[in-house]
Amino acid sequence: MGTNGNQNAVKHGGAGALRRIAEGRELAGLAATAQGEVRARVAEHGVDGELRRNAERWQAATDLYYNALMAALQGGDVERATGLLAKWGWGTNSAIRAWTVVKQSEKTKDNTGKVIDLLSSYRSDAE
Repeated sequence: MGTNGNQNAVKHGGAGALRRIAEGRELAGLAATAQGEVRARVAEHGVDGELRRNAERWQAATDLYYNALMAALQGGDVERATGLLAKWGWGTNSAIRAWTVVKQSEKTKDNTGKVIDLLSSYRSDAE
């Protein structure tokens, strides 16, 4: 059993991870394992790959909630639809923010190349 009888801490490790982050301590247990997996993905695909992965996951979850919401509405289950609507809205907002970060990251990458090209041409003209 987890700290103070918190069974969820044993199941997913998220609560303990958040507590350790708030306390400025290193992650332990499942959270430390997850951190290692993140490091491996970033090493393989870079930060941009991790940003895109997160955006894709938010979008996938949001799409699933949308499908469930439409099914509830079509079935006339207003109570279920109301609960799903809140989750779909929250997820959609999170997905939009994640995609915005991906887009900004890609734009920055594109602009960086253009700036470097511009500086290179400027230097060659000066010589």
